[in-house]
Formats: sequence, structure tokens, C-alpha cells
Amino acid sequence: MHLPPKPSQPVLLWLIALAAMCWAPFAAATAAPQPLPPSISEGLARGVNLVFGWYDTDSYKPREFDAELPLIRAAGAGHVRLPISMDIIEDRQSGTLRADRWADLRAFVAEATKNQLVTIIDMHNTGQKNPDGSWNEDFMGGLRDPGLRQRHLQLMTELASRANKELDRNWIVLQPANEPIFKTDPQIWYDHQDQMIPAMRQACPDCVIFVAGHNWQAPAASMSHLKPRMHPWWDARLILDLHLYSPLQLTHCSYPRQPNTCPGKTWPGSYAGQWLPVSGSRYFGRWNRKLLERELGILFAWAKDERITLHFSEIGTTADLDDRIRGAYLQDLTSVLSDNRVGYSCYEWNKNFGIKDHPTTLKACLAER
Repeated sequence: MHLPPKPSQPVLLWLIALAAMCWAPFAAATAAPQPLPPSISEGLARGVNLVFGWYDTDSYKPREFDAELPLIRAAGAGHVRLPISMDIIEDRQSGTLRADRWADLRAFVAEATKNQLVTIIDMHNTGQKNPDGSWNEDFMGGLRDPGLRQRHLQLMTELASRANKELDRNWIVLQPANEPIFKTDPQIWYDHQDQMIPAMRQACPDCVIFVAGHNWQAPAASMSHLKPRMHPWWDARLILDLHLYSPLQLTHCSYPRQPNTCPGKTWPGSYAGQWLPVSGSRYFGRWNRKLLERELGILFAWAKDERITLHFSEIGTTADLDDRIRGAYLQDLTSVLSDNRVGYSCYEWNKNFGIKDHPTTLKACLAER
């Protein structure tokens, strides 16, 4: 039997390098998890959204919440989520950060950190007003425009780069998008995210970053479309962020430009025909903690199999709902999440879904368990 000749040293080194390049994507996708900073893993356990000081260019109030931060911390929160409109922080339509607004954001993060609150920097929309000046709810709909996608990519990459150089990454989480709907064209969103997350990671190697599914960040859509282990860029400092407002007849029994149907709503209660948040089917039975536990258990099992971390950056109900009913519902929901070590952000502190002046709801959202 004739053995093949041994490769020369240069050829051998080339073969080793080639093997390393072929293995690298798989290794990155299956790398052993690296722990989140303790300040973030603990801080994300429970928190609250802050609206709308950073949201409307006509009423920009960057210091609106400074006096609230100590109250939020005292109530038991470990983080705040700051929804920001892209046109607030972008320098005109350049795809770059506006210098004075970036300085304002740095000041806010410093104030939150002083109060031991992690800041979720949430790019909440891409310009949410219609041509006539009215508001719409297609938060990231502008990304259907290739030009705006490029601006958003550049802006989020610069944000990550500046965060890497100028912010303490132990006290921030970057959220590049909120509720991408894209029901009829979801691939636009996923292709954009596939480009954006690696760019942000290169700009900030240790930043914690939220990843999102389409269809309002619903659990069912995220589970059906996101394939974490198939993405070489998915690492342990990425968190899948979700939203949950089920059953909608309860949580949104009042809403701007809609009638108030909150009187008489109960929890537990019957909300016939409402969609289940994870399995995605319509449900005609009684809504209660047991149902939430069963539904979310499907999600938790999937996340465990995918080896990913979850967070719910929006849960809550309208403030027009009776405080006792709100508290009962949110107590059940937050206890299911907390029992499974999944963090959440209640929507929101002091506006039409506010919890600040509703003691039972406030306790259900922010009290330590």
C-alpha cells in the first residue's frame, strides 16, 4: 500500500487556515454562552417604559424623567426603557447621530445609572407620522424604503460604536427596532436585521442588544421565523425581545380614538375568540394564570432548546381599567415570567397606560418577588 506524501509545511498551514475559516461560522453559532453583566441580568428582571419625552419632535423633553428616576428605583424597578423616535436623534436625514441629542442621551443614561437603573435605548420608530401630520402605528414601516433602511443601519451602527466608546455597557441595552409588523413582507425585516446585528456587534463587541421578530414582536411569529442556531452572528449577549398584551379585549379596553369598554372587565375572565399569544389559535375558554402559564411554557421550552435569553419589553394594560383588575392580571403574568427568570418592562410609567398612581398595578409590576 502506498501512502500519500505528507504536505509541505506551507501547504499544511494553508489547510489548517482553510479548516479554521470553514469552522468559524459554526463555532460562532454554537459557542458556549457567556454571561450577561450582573447589572444587566439583574436589572432586566423588572422595569418600566418611559413615554413620550423622546418621541415627538414638537415636544422634545429630554429631562422629563430625571425627577422620576429615584421614584422608579424606589418602587422596585431595575431598568427603564426609553422609546426614541428616529427623527429625534438623527441629524436631519443623514444616517448619523445628532450631536446635541447624543449628548442629551448620554446625560440621561448617566442619571439612570446613578439611580442604579439600566437603560434600554429603544429606537421605537422610523418616523411614525403620516404626510398630513397624524400618527400611525406602523412603527418600523419606513424600513420598506431601501434608502431609509440604509440610514437606519448607519445610525444604529454609529450608536453602537459611540456606546462602545462613551457609555458604560454594564448599564445599557441597545434596542434597534420596536414592533416591526411586516405581516405581508416579513423577509424585508429579517434581511435587514441579518445585516444590522453583525454591524452593531462589530462596532460594540460587548454591548447587550435586543433582537426582534416581526408581527408586533409576538411570540408566535418569533418562534416560527427566527432560527437562532442558524445565525452565525447570534451570541450570548443578544436577547430576544417580545411583547405581550393578551387578551387584547382586556389590556386595550380603552385606547385613543376608540370607545372605553373597560367597565365590567374582570380577571380571570372570559374573552371569547381572543388569540392565544404563543400557540396562535383563537381561544373560547376562561383566561387565567393557568392559561398564561401553559401558553408561555411553550415559549420557554423553545427558548431553552434554542439556548437563548428572553425579555418582554412591553406588557401592561390601559390605565382606565380598574386598578384591582389590572393588578390581578399583571400579578399573574409577571409571576409566570419571574418564575421562569424572564425579565419584563411594564408599559408604562405615567401616561395612558401609566402605573405610577395605581398602587395595586405598581406593586404587581415592580415589587420584588
